[in-house]
This record gives sequence, C-alpha cells and structure tokens, in this order.
Amino acid sequence: MRRSILTEKIARRGRHILQEYTVDPLDFLQAGQLMTPHPDTLSGTMSITAASTFFADEAKHRSYPVVDADGRLLGLVSRTDALRWRVADPEGDVSLAETLSDVSQPAAHPETPCGLIADMIIETGIGRVPIVEAESGRVVGILSRQDLLKARSAHRQAETARSRFAK
Repeated sequence: MRRSILTEKIARRGRHILQEYTVDPLDFLQAGQLMTPHPDTLSGTMSITAASTFFADEAKHRSYPVVDADGRLLGLVSRTDALRWRVADPEGDVSLAETLSDVSQPAAHPETPCGLIADMIIETGIGRVPIVEAESGRVVGILSRQDLLKARSAHRQAETARSRFAK
C-alpha cells in the first residue's frame, strides 16, 4: 500500500493529505545512546597560541570542548576560532578560559532527545554539541551532526529492509 491505513481512510473521506505522517526516529533516541563518550577536550589553561598550533598540527576534529580542571564545560573552540586568533594576535598568551566567554554555548544532557539536539544544531549552526552531566556540568560526550545522520540512515535502512520483506 502506498499510504498508511490512517491516511487512506482520510483520503477516502475526501481529505487528501499531502504528506505522510511519520515519526522522527531521533525523537526516540537519547543523546547518551548516540554520543561519542569521553571526547578529546582542550584545557581552559591552554594559551590561544598553543591552541592555534594544536589546530594546525594535531587536530583530528573541527572543534573541541574546552574544560576547566574539574572537566566542566567552558565552551567550544573551533579551527575557525584558532585561525581568527592567529590573524588577530599571533603572540597571544591569553588562555582559552579567558578568551571563551560564550555563555550561550549549546550543550545537552545524556537524557536529551536527539531530535531536540538536531534542532539545536540547525538553529545555532554549530555542528557538535557537548553532552554534559546535569549535576556537575562535566563533559561526558559529544554529539555531532554526523552521529545524527548515521542514526537516521540506520533507521532508513531498517525500514527499507522491512518493506522488502513485506511485499
């Protein structure tokens, strides 16, 4: 059947539905299920010069959470930030903790539905969201746009396989 039973019944009553009702698979998953646990982080005491060098030579990711001595989130630093700092002040001895004052840094908890995190990524344009413990604020993981897309792809493949068997 091309449509679900519900939409077929509604269509037979003269109301045509342009879009099928579907449930977003990300609304059933929590951040703790998809996140990368124990992400690489940068220390808040690191200087912006050292951070710029790190991004130029060693970085595997586009951005990293910056944490204090207790592992609590201070912010997120990206390659773009490092490049901006290198151009603006190549001899910067200021620490990342002093530089990052972004209180609006999006973060989520392990229990947060992934659908909400996907919305957060779209609204902010930031591709990686740190996952922090609710009580302590410590970084326990990171959830990237790629992680969300992998989950959606896995759901789509499962649905496609299921529909092949249903025929």
